Amino acid sequence: MSRVILWLRNDLRMHDNPVLSWATKNARPGTQVLPVFCFDPRFYTKAQPQFHMARKSGIHRTRFNIESVLDLRSNLQKIGSGLLLSSAKPEDFIP
Repeated sequence: MSRVILWLRNDLRMHDNPVLSWATKNARPGTQVLPVFCFDPRFYTKAQPQFHMARKSGIHRTRFNIESVLDLRSNLQKIGSGLLLSSAKPEDFIP
């Protein structure tokens, strides 16, 4: 069985997402299509707390990201798919 991993980063809408559209139309029969989203800790945590640096994502942006991911997961479930979530760095998790 072959597998296509769809690493979703910023475009979390289903209706006009070119990667999701391509995967649903072009995946060969028997191919496992696996959508993945990583909540990269570098985006949500302070890089250097001793210097009081701000997070790259504030509370409102973080909430929006979580709501967007949950909505995408719900929409994928409606078509019989799922969404693999991780809180690790993508380069560590995806391989």
